[in-house]
Amino acid sequence: GVGRNDGNASSERPRLGVPLGERGQQRQQRQSQSFLASIRDYFRETINDISLRIRHPQLSHRKRELLVPLRFHELRAHFIDTNNLPPKFKVSHYLKRSLTSVLLDFVHISSSAWVMLMATGNLIYFLSGIILSKTRSKYAVPEFLVIVFFVMCVFFVV
Repeated sequence: GVGRNDGNASSERPRLGVPLGERGQQRQQRQSQSFLASIRDYFRETINDISLRIRHPQLSHRKRELLVPLRFHELRAHFIDTNNLPPKFKVSHYLKRSLTSVLLDFVHISSSAWVMLMATGNLIYFLSGIILSKTRSKYAVPEFLVIVFFVMCVFFVV
């Protein structure tokens, strides 16, 4: 009903033109107070951090160094809890194996690509030799290699 809180999500939200019940008003006040309290706590913590950096720079640096392992262990505990893993699970080994797997997938070059790369290298070497033997110019081969480089860049982009 109107102003009655029967536990439904739709009855908890204030609607325009419909007065809130006493419990709804109290709940809305608690939410706004908790939001304001969280903002106040955030600003208080930020001001304390800034004052620590100014007054004690070495201590601030040490605090940042200690936060890294602390955050790792927080994330480790969260990962173990959310995935129902045993408490002795080695998250660092898991992360290392996952990273290695991702990098190997990212860097993997197929055998046909290696063959094409070697064939292209041999062709460029062969053409450089032909150009050198026909022109007898010491600038012809470097110019040819520059042209090949830019052509390859264009093909790589396209």
